[in-house]
Amino acid sequence: MSQKETYDREAVGERLKKRRKQMGLSRREISDKIGIVEKYYADIERGTCGMSVETMMALAKFYHLSLDEFIYGDEAYQSESEQETLLQKLENLSAKEQKYCAEMLSLLIRGMTETA
Repeated sequence: MSQKETYDREAVGERLKKRRKQMGLSRREISDKIGIVEKYYADIERGTCGMSVETMMALAKFYHLSLDEFIYGDEAYQSESEQETLLQKLENLSAKEQKYCAEMLSLLIRGMTETA
């Protein structure tokens, strides 16, 4: 019998942990948002357990990652990750905080175009 190929669980876990920390979220917040138990998510980040396709899809969607980037960590996507992380952070803000950020960004852009 041949041995099954699997993904590098530790590498995937490290990518998830890094992305979560960039977003300033806790393991509990992530697990609550995608509907899994916090300990299970912690095990995924540590690379000590695998995950179902459904969990992979939910995490990839939450973190705005393609499944290729999620599993293999394709470097081709790295240039967009900072923008995606910022957008994710904005999505996690309250409506009032989002409005404040939009106003600040509008002022910043206006200031940049006036001085250019």
